[in-house]
Amino acid sequence: MMNASETGGHNIPIDELKSKSLNPMMDNGTTAPSMQFDDIPDECPICHRGIDSRIPYVYVENYASTTSQLIFQCPRRDCLHFFIGYYEGSAQSREFFFSHVAPINPIKYDFSEVIATISPQFIDIYNEASYAEKMQLTNICGVGYRKALEFLIKDYAISLAADENQIEEIKSNRLSDVITNYINNQTLQDTAKRASWLGNDETHYVRKWVDKDLEDLKTLIKLTVRWIEMVELAREFKNQMPNRK
Repeated sequence: MMNASETGGHNIPIDELKSKSLNPMMDNGTTAPSMQFDDIPDECPICHRGIDSRIPYVYVENYASTTSQLIFQCPRRDCLHFFIGYYEGSAQSREFFFSHVAPINPIKYDFSEVIATISPQFIDIYNEASYAEKMQLTNICGVGYRKALEFLIKDYAISLAADENQIEEIKSNRLSDVITNYINNQTLQDTAKRASWLGNDETHYVRKWVDKDLEDLKTLIKLTVRWIEMVELAREFKNQMPNRK
């Protein structure tokens, strides 16, 4: 990547960085008046450590622009990666608001040994959906979270199944039927049902739960995970301590 002098950009003094008021370069090579940026990333999306971002270049196309890009550099010597911050707003009003950064080296969510044993595929699918979300692929990440939920519930039900016939039924049945017929803990069942309702909204043309969003779906999936962990931990202690001494 070219340095600041090669691109026509310039290094921003640290006091200016803290004020978040920067002077972008424009297509015609001129420097625009000072513009306000509402947020400067304080974590590198590559190494995921806290940073005080270097900003070698700030760009706005022209005064009609509604977007701006800031090129950042991680200052850590063992990283030094460049990344781009995308901002939305108005060059005329001289205000821009943070949208996202790219590229991203995704952090994989760690789940407990209980969940990893029950459904390793759930973990893989959940992390792929999370990566899609971080890449702003908001039209497809919800579908991925919904698929992750189905693998979690069906794998958990299979782990409790009495015989091969039940296992085959679980595999072929709808998620809602598996939750109703094979998840016995009432709170876990209630939570999983609601997660599936929001998950279905991510796959259908018309949303039924218009007051809920992706964050609510993720919260319900996490609650489902926690309840499975608690039920299984309680079962483990009950088996280890069947009677009072």
